[in-house]
Amino acid sequence: MKKWASTNINGLFHHGRSRILLAALLVALAMAYAPVARAAGVVSSCDEASLLSAISGGGTVTFACSGTITLTATITIFADTTIDGTGQNVTISGGNAVQVFSVPSGVQLNLNKLTITQGLLAYGIGDGGGIFNQGTLTVTNSTFYGNVSYFGGGGGIANFGTLTVINSTFEGNSAFIGGGIANFGTLTVTNSKFEANGAYDGGGIYNYLATLTVTNSTFSHNGGVYTGGGIYNYLATLTVTNSTFIGNHGNYSGGGGIYSLGTLTVSNSTFSGNISFSNGGGIYNEGGPSVTVTNSTFSDNGSYSGRGGGIFNPGRLTLRNTIVANSIFGGNCSFGSSLVDDGGNLDTDGTCVGTISPDPLLGPLQNNGGPTQTLAIPMASPAFGGANVANCPATDQRGVLRPQFLSCDIGAYEFGTANSLLAAVRNEISTLIPTGNQLDQRILSAAASALTAALNSHNWQGTDGNHLNPLRAEVVFELVGEGVSARLIHLLNASPPSAIPAQTLQTLLNNLTLAGRTLAAVAIIDAAGANATKLGRANALLAKGDVDAAAGKYVSALVDYEFAWALVQRDE
Repeated sequence: MKKWASTNINGLFHHGRSRILLAALLVALAMAYAPVARAAGVVSSCDEASLLSAISGGGTVTFACSGTITLTATITIFADTTIDGTGQNVTISGGNAVQVFSVPSGVQLNLNKLTITQGLLAYGIGDGGGIFNQGTLTVTNSTFYGNVSYFGGGGGIANFGTLTVINSTFEGNSAFIGGGIANFGTLTVTNSKFEANGAYDGGGIYNYLATLTVTNSTFSHNGGVYTGGGIYNYLATLTVTNSTFIGNHGNYSGGGGIYSLGTLTVSNSTFSGNISFSNGGGIYNEGGPSVTVTNSTFSDNGSYSGRGGGIFNPGRLTLRNTIVANSIFGGNCSFGSSLVDDGGNLDTDGTCVGTISPDPLLGPLQNNGGPTQTLAIPMASPAFGGANVANCPATDQRGVLRPQFLSCDIGAYEFGTANSLLAAVRNEISTLIPTGNQLDQRILSAAASALTAALNSHNWQGTDGNHLNPLRAEVVFELVGEGVSARLIHLLNASPPSAIPAQTLQTLLNNLTLAGRTLAAVAIIDAAGANATKLGRANALLAKGDVDAAAGKYVSALVDYEFAWALVQRDE
C-alpha cells in the first residue's frame, strides 16, 4: 500500500470548521497585497515576471516555453482568464512558500494542461495550498502535486464557488481537511484520479455543506487520519458513478473509501482493498436523509474493529443489485440501524442481507476496458443475470450496455462477449432509428445493417462469442470500424445536430470499441507462450488502443485492436 502524504494534526480539534470565516477574512486581506492579474498574452520565458505580464488583463494565456515557474507571491486573478499549457510542459510552483492562485467571487479561471505544485499555506492563514477559489474554476488535463494547507482545507484546491475537474490528477497533496480538495461549494469531478493524498478528514476530497458529483474517477491510497480516506461527506450531497476506490484508509473513526453523514448515492462503482481501523472499510454511513448503493461491487475491504469490512451502517441504507464479498476482516456488513434490501444483492457471509450467497468468482482488479479498473465476473458467477431488472442502470461501470443477455448482472461489471456487445449495439440502434431525423435514420439504418453483417455466424468461430473466423476477421473489423463507428462519429459531429443525444452516441461507440478490445485481448491470452516479441508488440497495440479510445479516437482504437489481433492470430 502506498504511503499517503502526512498532515501535522497535533493539538488540533476534530473538524476545525469554526476557522472557515476567519480564514476567508485573512485570505481577503492577503489578496490586497498579492500581484493582480489583468491582461492576456504569451508567456515567452518561463519565469514569474513573464507570467504576470501575460495574464495582466484576462483572456487566453499560452506558452512559448516549457519549464517551472516559481512564484514569490500568490497570483490573484481579477479578470476572466484561461491559462493553457498545450504544446508545452509547464509547472507553476509555490516554491513551498506561497499559495499559487486565488480566484475571487465573480471571476472565471480555466486551467488546461498545467502542473500546480508546492503551493503552501501554513500557520492558519487560510485555505487552498494550490488554489483558493471563490469564483468559477475549471481544471482540465492538469496535475496537482505536493501542495499543502497545514491548518486549513484543500491541499490542492479549496473551493467556495464552482469547481469543475476533468481528466486531471491530484497526487501527494495534504491538508488538515481535504488533502486533494476541500469543497464548500459545487464540485464536479470527471475522468480524474486522486492518489496518495492525506488529511485529518477526507484524504482525497472533503465535502461539507456542499454538492459533489464524481464520475469515471479513481481514488487510490488516500488516507484520512480520522475519517474518510477517499471522500468525507458531511451534511452534504455526494453522488458517485462509474468510479473505483482502491486501497484507501480511514483510521480512527473509519470510512476507508467513503465516510458520509449526508445524502449519498453510489452506482456502478467498485470498492477494493479499502481499510478502516474502526468502522466501514468500504463505506461508513453514519446517517443522513438518503443513502443508496446500486450495482456496485465490494471486495477485499476490511475493518480492524470488526464493524463492517465492506459497509458499516448505523444510519439508513438501501442496497440494490450489489456484491459484498471477500472482506478480509470485519465481516461484509455491520448494521446498527436499518437496511432496505431492494433485491438482487449478493452477500457471501450473510451479514448484509441475512442470506449467505455463493462465491461471485470475481476476477482481479484490472483494466477490463473503460476509464476505471473493475472486478470482472464470468458467466459461471451467481452474479450473472441475477439482478433485479427494475433497478439496473442502463450501462455498467465501463459503459457496457445492460443487459448483455436476458437479464442484467449483479455488481458494477456486466458480463459480455465481443459478439454480445455488437448485438446489444445493433439492438439499441434499431430502437433509436424511429426517434431520429431524416439523416439520423439513414445513417443508423446503414449502421444496423453493417452490424447484422458483422454478426453473421460465418464470421465467428466456436461458441464463446470472442473468437473470429480468421478468414473473415478483417471484414468484421472493417464493418465495425468504417461501417458503424465512422457513421456514428459522423452523427456526433453533424450540423445541424443529430436528434440522437451525444451521450447515447458515445455509449454506442464505447461498446463497439470494447468489442474490438475484447477480441484482441482474448487472442493475446490464447497466444500465451508464443513468440515473446510478437506478444510484446500486440500488448503495446492493445495499450495504444486503450489510449486512443480514452481520447475519443474510436476508429483508430479499432485499427489498433485489429492489428493486435492479427499479430497473434496470423503469421504476420
